[in-house]
Amino acid sequence: MLEGGLASVNITPPIEVWMSGFAGRPSPAKSVHDELLVKALVLSDGESKVAIVGMDLLGLDFDIVEQVRTLVREWTGIPADALLLNTSHTHSGPSVGPLRSMGDAHQAYVQLLPAKIATAVKLACERLKPITMRYGVAEGAIGINRRERKPDGSMQLGKNPAGAIDPNVYVLRIDAGDGDTIGLVFHHAAHPVVLGASNVAISADYPGVTARALERAFGNGVLAMFLQGCCGNINALRVGGTFEECERLGRALAGVAMRAAALAEPVETMPIRVHREVVQLPLLPPPSVEEAQKLVEAHRKALQEAERANNEVKARIERGMVQWAEGVYELARSGRTDLHQPFEICVIRIGDVAFVGLSGEVFIEYAQSIQAQSPIGKTMVLGYTNGCIGYVPTAIAYSEGGYEVETAYKYYATLMI
Repeated sequence: MLEGGLASVNITPPIEVWMSGFAGRPSPAKSVHDELLVKALVLSDGESKVAIVGMDLLGLDFDIVEQVRTLVREWTGIPADALLLNTSHTHSGPSVGPLRSMGDAHQAYVQLLPAKIATAVKLACERLKPITMRYGVAEGAIGINRRERKPDGSMQLGKNPAGAIDPNVYVLRIDAGDGDTIGLVFHHAAHPVVLGASNVAISADYPGVTARALERAFGNGVLAMFLQGCCGNINALRVGGTFEECERLGRALAGVAMRAAALAEPVETMPIRVHREVVQLPLLPPPSVEEAQKLVEAHRKALQEAERANNEVKARIERGMVQWAEGVYELARSGRTDLHQPFEICVIRIGDVAFVGLSGEVFIEYAQSIQAQSPIGKTMVLGYTNGCIGYVPTAIAYSEGGYEVETAYKYYATLMI
């Protein structure tokens, strides 16, 4: 018989942390609008355990992932292969990793974070009891493809109603032996950017609204955990909006999740299987030394101009770009061309249901391809899992250009995959 346990731990950062996700933030956080949480679901078949964890953060640095794995293994015996760490990708949470131009991470907070995440898993382990699972799907997207073609043919961040999205909300309902629901895992794919770059209040964005609405609707201590999908090219329907708009979108998603939960049908929960693999994605070659030197000079000049104009937001962005350009220059001087980026794939199967976790901002087309080819009919494909290398666009996106291909990697790394 399958056993399950759920737990939640508060990971709200202190005020005055830098928030991550937008390079143009005017200041550190000034307040907390709603708490950030890490939630864990642990499942056991009596022989092995797996942990599925969702948290209200932009992403996890790979060093933090390794620290969490070590603590979870020491405290619970759950191995790295059986641990899935998914972040919601909220753009109103703290900086916890080395993303350029987005403020320094709060070191005291970062030092405590791995133990808090591992504590959620440990508590969930201590609450194991017999459960059954139901799986349901309902249609009702709150996102839109964001790769909009301009009249001149170039690509911009905007709205592309004809572009690919996943319109579905997937729900895994966890019921106790007496039939009462004790937990919901809900999964959708859309960037949590309802609150834009001007927001300086800590928030889980729409996933937090949805989780709270579901927990209120079900009552009795039910825990609702969000798992973010492959939303590399999907934004929420509203970007840079108000908290009221965030509330409306989150409640709309909760309504769809409620339908999915009501439609959910029993699923087989055996066997439990796990697999984790790291593949090496090739990086594009660096430019010539001369071209790289020009990049350094251009960004240093832009930084000087921003500082002379007392434009601290622009200066902060350019400091990050100087750092990026200097890294490119060093790579160009090294003469190395055979460069790769490790990319992790994590699979957890519980009977009829499978979770596939990918460590990047993956375009939705990849998720759809994996779902179509999966031998497990009920497969949820997640981005932002066990770390994040940056954007993983489709082949055609490279020829189209745009932010995800031409710009975003400069915040994450040195070269594009």
